Amino acid sequence: MVDSDGHVVFFNLCTKKLKHTPIEIVDNNIVVYMNSIVSVVGRSHKLKSIENTCSDKDEDAMVVVDGKRESCRRLYSYSVWAIPPADVSRRTKKLMEGLQAEFGGSEIEPHIPILGSIEMMSRDDALNKFRFAPMDDIVAKVDRVITKNYYHQCVSLLMDRKLFENAQRWSYHFSFYNSSMPYLSLLYGKLMEEERKKAGEIVNILDESITSLTFPITHFALYEIDNDDRSLKSWTKIAEIGR
Repeated sequence: MVDSDGHVVFFNLCTKKLKHTPIEIVDNNIVVYMNSIVSVVGRSHKLKSIENTCSDKDEDAMVVVDGKRESCRRLYSYSVWAIPPADVSRRTKKLMEGLQAEFGGSEIEPHIPILGSIEMMSRDDALNKFRFAPMDDIVAKVDRVITKNYYHQCVSLLMDRKLFENAQRWSYHFSFYNSSMPYLSLLYGKLMEEERKKAGEIVNILDESITSLTFPITHFALYEIDNDDRSLKSWTKIAEIGR
């Protein structure tokens, strides 16, 4: 394909990402894509040849990108959750049910994402990292109720900075950059500003002392996730560790 500046862009079937090239379309010359060779008519710039085409059935195939061989293996997405104690889960579940009765939305298991969407080559890789992750004594404290124009953070309980500092240790362990403060989502959805304001008020009506909630974190879970699945039905817990 050609972008608005006239440069050729190709789509990597393995990483699902666009790659911009120095090749330009000049005087309406045509760029022709063959099965495994890229041929360019025009300037002398040459695009790297593709050694193999990736497919879901052939995860061992390789491609050549910028002269380097890269695997066609699919990347899977994982998330690490801090699991609240049973009494806290029951308490927050009531808030979720109250919000869902008013605004709808998917059912959510109470959790605090310590790490969001981590891309890894295989479940074994994710499990090995998870098994040897740092397990400190953690006390989570609710800072305030917040609402955002983000589907997964529509209405949530923002945690204080102490939990963020612990989450950073998990980030380093997984070589994953994480800049967001931990939160416990009460509602997934896309609400207008006035609806979000109303949702925040409902939380405080249903549980006036929720912002003073403090609880220990003793269990963590590893989930395989799909951010495109807003029903959450494909999200699968594959491991849990605890003290």
